[in-house]
Amino acid sequence: MKNDIFRTPIFYGKTEKIADALNLYNAMRRERPSRMVSNRGGYQSPFLTKEEIKRTITAEMMKPIVHKIMKTYQWKGPIEFIVNGAWFNAIESGNYNISHIHSKCHFTCNWYLQIPNSKSGHLILEHTDDIMMMSGLMELKAVKKNSYNSSLMKIVPSTGRLVMFPASIRHRVESYYGKGTRISLSFNGSFKQ
Repeated sequence: MKNDIFRTPIFYGKTEKIADALNLYNAMRRERPSRMVSNRGGYQSPFLTKEEIKRTITAEMMKPIVHKIMKTYQWKGPIEFIVNGAWFNAIESGNYNISHIHSKCHFTCNWYLQIPNSKSGHLILEHTDDIMMMSGLMELKAVKKNSYNSSLMKIVPSTGRLVMFPASIRHRVESYYGKGTRISLSFNGSFKQ
């Protein structure tokens, strides 16, 4: 018998309504200087204002993925999803983001607005069990990689894709190599009952 405990879900959605977000990104890039947080190169915008968040991350866009989360966690409604902060990330060839987590929120979200090349610049989620990682257990040879014997999970971005995962998961973005700018909108979210 086998029983999985303390599972970590990752949620996916998709929306093609990216024009308004890209217009806002272009305006911000022209008018507001980049921050340096986890990004190594590229552009990381200042936080969007509450009004910019409301116009860009709509309830209609979030409804399907929020519904999946509520169903998975079996929360009793009504539940409100609150965006705690949002910012644009733009990387060009050779740029990447170092490993980090997000604080003061429940979920971290990446919405991919422009992905000229999906062969690089992948989102990497790192295994959450530090003791297992340090013990060498993940270094044992396996017949096939799966969620039990992998230290990393790779998520391949595509234009319009939305990825949400618990904010406590360490994650990074591999170096991007390609022509054109890879643009995403990252945001933190919390649930309130």
